Amino acid sequence: TEEKLIIAFFRGSWCPYCNLELQALEKALPLFYAKKSRLIAISPQKPVYNDNLQQTHRLSFPLLTDSENKLAQQLGITFRLQDFVRPHYQQLGIKLEDFNADTSGMLPIPAIFVIDRNALIRYIYLDPDYRNRIEIATLTAQL
Repeated sequence: TEEKLIIAFFRGSWCPYCNLELQALEKALPLFYAKKSRLIAISPQKPVYNDNLQQTHRLSFPLLTDSENKLAQQLGITFRLQDFVRPHYQQLGIKLEDFNADTSGMLPIPAIFVIDRNALIRYIYLDPDYRNRIEIATLTAQL
């Protein structure tokens, strides 16, 4: 088995589905390591929110910031929150412009990429419904 990198894109610490997925990925790290794979997670939120999330859930893998969703946009995995949705987020205390220091309303679609040592993408999990996330067994089978 050759070494691989797992990249998990998530929306932010304010998203309960993202929190659950990151915790599941943390628990699965021994399975990934056994298959010579490393994990990083990327969100558009400011580093301080990634740091807080990492401490809250005791995540041992790196959480990186994709400022203004630049990488996610290059990969074609972003969407813009529709204007009528934003007030609902704000009622829940989620002000994306504060979390992301960006007023675009852009978010990444939660996604998993598996990349080999030659920088080739070997697997992509992508579902526009943010509630659907990859099963750990499915991911592990791709390593």
